[in-house]
Amino acid sequence: MTERITKTISAITTGALMLSLTSCMFAGPKKEDIVAAADTFAQALISRDAKEIAKLSAAGAGSDAEDLYDKLFDTSDRNDKEAAFIEAVADTLTYKIDEDSVDAERDEAEVDVVFVMVDYEDALGDGTYGSIDEAVEALEACTKTRKVTVTFEFVSEGGEWLISNVENDDYTDIFDFYKYMPDIRDIPDLSSLVTSTSVVSGPGFVEMSVEFEEDVQEYSDLMTCDVICGGNLIAEGQPVSCYQIYVWCGYYIDGDVLAGDYTLNLYCDGDLVDTISISVSEGSAGFSGLADPSLITGDTYIGEYDYTEVFADDYLYYEGYAVPLEGTLKTNMYLVMGDGLWKLSVHEDEFIESANEYLEENSTILMASYLGISIDQVDDYAEEIGQDEFDELKAEVFDELIDGFFDGSETVDWGSYSYVGDKLTFSSEISLSNDFMGEFDDEGVLTLDISFDSIEFYPEG
Repeated sequence: MTERITKTISAITTGALMLSLTSCMFAGPKKEDIVAAADTFAQALISRDAKEIAKLSAAGAGSDAEDLYDKLFDTSDRNDKEAAFIEAVADTLTYKIDEDSVDAERDEAEVDVVFVMVDYEDALGDGTYGSIDEAVEALEACTKTRKVTVTFEFVSEGGEWLISNVENDDYTDIFDFYKYMPDIRDIPDLSSLVTSTSVVSGPGFVEMSVEFEEDVQEYSDLMTCDVICGGNLIAEGQPVSCYQIYVWCGYYIDGDVLAGDYTLNLYCDGDLVDTISISVSEGSAGFSGLADPSLITGDTYIGEYDYTEVFADDYLYYEGYAVPLEGTLKTNMYLVMGDGLWKLSVHEDEFIESANEYLEENSTILMASYLGISIDQVDDYAEEIGQDEFDELKAEVFDELIDGFFDGSETVDWGSYSYVGDKLTFSSEISLSNDFMGEFDDEGVLTLDISFDSIEFYPEG
């Protein structure tokens, strides 16, 4: 009897031990271990340490995952303002681990982590900022936040919990601010760069012309013009026309402008650049009576002007075509002189024809630049999409370039002239050109020494 009881007790004890061991084997990982591993990985993410991120993943250091994050965090191709913006947003990054979301089994686990940062799109929107400091101030003043929730997935290796989904797009979504670049420009004090200002009026317009010491074209989209007549704001935020150092803006209507005292204010990003006033009487053409160049008649002279530098080296460069072009772009200029008045114009159709020939001569290199491919690949691209479709695309590109040049250029200049001895002095009504000199030779050829060139004009016919 005693032996039977002993065996029974032994069996019970052994069974209890087995139950204890089984319980330990299937208890699963501790929740706090998963939370601690998530905290460590989240810290590596907001620290933007590519090597540490890869090291804490199943991929390991030196893996493709490390390359992925190295490229994601690389700012070597960014300017100082862009890099400073990225750092400013990154400094607002925080996270919270949702401990209730922990789901763990023997060697796998997952948990949700919510990353929070300033809502940089709401803070900056479509605004333009004169400095990175202004943009950072806007970020700091913003109370709205944006959240990105990421599920950390773990696998247990060698007693360590490592991230198994490190290359998931959800992680890189945290850093979308690397792709968002606000419009930050170091806008100079443009008012200090103004060299001359004039205003003219005529049938249907009152126009202000401003000349600057240096090229201001990159700021022209920030410029607007307000027009005040008799103390009342009659036109607000009017767009401007700009070409390099010249800006034109004003008040344009169908019919005659009303008589009155006009003030035109030019602004850049809300700051006053220059102001000028003019009194317009009823039926008056305005300042000097020369506001309508179509009224100027007289003898016509024709001169050829080389637009190559202005069109290719300046305009095309600003349009992103910084490529070496061959040939020249020349077109005729027409000078009309009579009764002490002159006007100088370019025939638009003639220019368009010459410009198309010039662009066609350089079509291969221009289309390579437009498409972002090498010159050797242009013919293959044309064959791939079909020659007709390629020719249509090329025509659209050329038309856009030529139209853009005309939109930013003045095709007519005019003013008055007078004789000083054997020479002529020309004054521009709209300050498109500074005062310049001219002289006739014995053959009746007139040579104009304009600030940008010396041009010979021959009598028409």
